[in-house]
Amino acid sequence: MKCTFYRSEKAAISEFSAIIEKLRSDLDELEIGTVPEKEVRSYLEELLSYAKPLDTNPELCFFGLDDPRNMPSDARVDFFYWPTYIASTLIMSAYRIYPGILKRIDGAEDKLRACLRGCCGRQFHGSGYDDLQGLVEAMEFFTAHEVARFIDLAGKEFCSQFSETYSNALTFLSDTLSKDSVKGTWGDNYADRTRWIIDKNGLSSAANPYGNLRLYAAYGSNLNTEQMKHRCPDSFLVGTAELENWRLMFKGSKSGNYLTIEPAAGYSVPLAIWAVSESDEASLDRYEGFPFYYYKKELKLFLRNDLKEEIHALFYVMHEDRKPGQPDPSYVERCLKGYRVFGFDPQLISEAATFSSP
Repeated sequence: MKCTFYRSEKAAISEFSAIIEKLRSDLDELEIGTVPEKEVRSYLEELLSYAKPLDTNPELCFFGLDDPRNMPSDARVDFFYWPTYIASTLIMSAYRIYPGILKRIDGAEDKLRACLRGCCGRQFHGSGYDDLQGLVEAMEFFTAHEVARFIDLAGKEFCSQFSETYSNALTFLSDTLSKDSVKGTWGDNYADRTRWIIDKNGLSSAANPYGNLRLYAAYGSNLNTEQMKHRCPDSFLVGTAELENWRLMFKGSKSGNYLTIEPAAGYSVPLAIWAVSESDEASLDRYEGFPFYYYKKELKLFLRNDLKEEIHALFYVMHEDRKPGQPDPSYVERCLKGYRVFGFDPQLISEAATFSSP
């Protein structure tokens, strides 16, 4: 993970867009949860060096790509506020994954507070006719990247202006939704998107940040993030974990041999932990052939983070009377793709094939 953020000398939409897209990509890479803390700290030190105080109010910092006074209002949202939203969220996500990381960087907490105050400059709204659309898009982004969990962990007083703006935005969207008036100037209906924002935030709390969502532990092809996004559209990645004293095996169902787990002292299985909705779980049931081929089991785990957060997660386990067998290469490749994304040891897949030999 390498910070390549910069400000170009000339205003260029294509260049600005590429810089923002790289920030988004960096945020996604960070949230997979496999980037070492030392590497994240180096990234944050570089990124924070670009947080620029506003000339007229040095208590506000931005990652804007040009002087806002030279920008029309829509470009100001796209290329002044949005880089600040994304960069600030990246720093907040780093805090969630490595809670003590900001204290190990000189001035990082104060700089983040200034950036969060900068985020509040438009109360997260868009510009002109896109006012409501801009608010929905910003709150979708913050919600998807669990900003509410950061507020819970760091405390509302960390940056009270940001916490209040976030809370006010939720209240506004909730009121607007209840009046069935979540429509843009040109008639675009944002009701479904707003409902998702409200539901996700309504379920989040410090005591139970996942609310009624169920935690699902993936160890096979559902480590593939693209596959999960398609199969379980409401899901989001919580983190990674290790299941001690279990091992991987390939066993047979109706259509072939697939990964399962079985108790085995001295072994362990790396996992990706997803939060899934009721409809996501129903989709997983169909995919796993529940209850005929796989049954469900819930086990206690600890997330791989500084807090070592205790969770209970759902597993799919193939019925023990299924016979071991060798998998199709295409299935193995789907599993390995997920292993590469999460940085898990691919040798474990080879070992599973060996365990499953006749």
